[in-house]
Amino acid sequence: MIKEEKKNKKLGLKRFAIFMIIVAFIITAIAPIASFIM
Repeated sequence: MIKEEKKNKKLGLKRFAIFMIIVAFIITAIAPIASFIM
């Protein structure tokens, strides 16, 4: 049971890391466009 919990936590962390990378990529992609529009 404890092992399963650890696995789930690792999976969640990996998912969170991927999400953060995607968000950072989107921000870096949109920032120049947004500043150009403004």
